[in-house]
Amino acid sequence: KQQEPPSTTVSSTTLSTPLPVHLYQFKLLDPHTSRPHRFTSPFATLHALRLSVATRLGVADPRDVGLAYRDDEGDVMGLDEDGDLVDAVAMAREGGWGMVRLVVEVEEGTVRRPRKERRRGEEGRKERGMVPVLMGSGVALACAFLLGRAFK
Repeated sequence: KQQEPPSTTVSSTTLSTPLPVHLYQFKLLDPHTSRPHRFTSPFATLHALRLSVATRLGVADPRDVGLAYRDDEGDVMGLDEDGDLVDAVAMAREGGWGMVRLVVEVEEGTVRRPRKERRRGEEGRKERGMVPVLMGSGVALACAFLLGRAFK
């Protein structure tokens, strides 16, 4: 029996296309506005995730963002090291959750950049954000197709 090549993508219950193995979906609630955010981010380093969260929340300094996640028992677990983040993603993958639910704390007195108001008729953030997602999906599909042909 021919051995299958290792997978370069991971399926997600919330996406119609698989994610590359170095990315995962995260969801958080802005502690200031209670607005939910769902996004895809690399999870190899806590700094990259903290930077992504700070950008979404308009926090000028990513060091002002504290992160934790809800585990499989509903407990809030701190994200203090890169290994904690990798473990959180592994738990979510094994549980078939499709995302890690983050708990975010922003330090008191933190400088927040104001959200740019969108005028009617301008394309929204979601529409602008779809271009990289679609391009990434296309690259992933092309790679899967080529790998499939190479191992026939």
